[in-house]
Amino acid sequence: MLPIGVTLATVVFLQAPAGEFQFPTYPIGPQPAALGGGGSVLPLDAEASLNPATLAEAPRASLHHFEGYVGYGGTLLAGTLRLHGGHAFGVAVRRFAWDRVIEDDLGPGTADLEVSQTQVSITGAVTLRTHVRLGATVSRLIANNLGVITAGTSYSLGTLILYSALGRAGVALRNEGRGVLPEGGDVRYALPTRLRIGAAQGLSFAGRRLTLVTDFETRLRDSADPSVHFGLEYWILPVVALRSGYENAASVDSPGRREARISGGLGLRLKGLDLGLAARSGSTVLGYELFIGLDAFREVRRTGEAP
Repeated sequence: MLPIGVTLATVVFLQAPAGEFQFPTYPIGPQPAALGGGGSVLPLDAEASLNPATLAEAPRASLHHFEGYVGYGGTLLAGTLRLHGGHAFGVAVRRFAWDRVIEDDLGPGTADLEVSQTQVSITGAVTLRTHVRLGATVSRLIANNLGVITAGTSYSLGTLILYSALGRAGVALRNEGRGVLPEGGDVRYALPTRLRIGAAQGLSFAGRRLTLVTDFETRLRDSADPSVHFGLEYWILPVVALRSGYENAASVDSPGRREARISGGLGLRLKGLDLGLAARSGSTVLGYELFIGLDAFREVRRTGEAP
């Protein structure tokens, strides 16, 4: 079962002293997954993990799940409370885990041990002059790697500007903080801090709304090339959206190597509910991933939404 050993190696939490805490911070909703891992300026889900400023327009509740390689999967539950004046407050819990840890691959006595990552986040967003949003998130990260617990607290900040009726741009600093310290350890590991810049532009095509999405993200603690994310969403019917995307990122595990992935998905909107499906593939490490999610929201017009 070599793939499981490789998988565990790619997300091992106790690395060399100069290493980075490899905690999964990407969104697992079907919309951002289908858009090439982008959409940091769109209110795609109630977690607002790519940019906390989007929480001011986000869905009221999100339930997302994905299944990936060799039994790896994740689940998100998030809720948002809209306040007077366009402000918002939200709470999200996400958990990643391997359904099975096979003793033959990892040695005797490991079959009952757990490999999981849990994140609890609190986010707030405010609206300034109707065209500007500001947001902040505090997250608690907890990783259990075969009984070794590593925990830390991270902070994210974001801004969003609506520069036209169908266009928006924003910047987010994600997962900054002091780093994490394993239980009983004396070496602190850096958090996966990222700077992300995004934009989205809505267009009219064949009488329906087409939205183009572009994101760039870079690691701040080394000189790795930035990751690029491109996506598009097209409402072929008032209640049906087609989504596709592409991303190309520097490999966390292999310096100098890049990993390209393609994605696609489908959205169905009916009476304040969004049901989304997406699939992503392309990386030799990640293999494939399948996403499904349900989002509940008020009928508020959003960039990229069908007219």
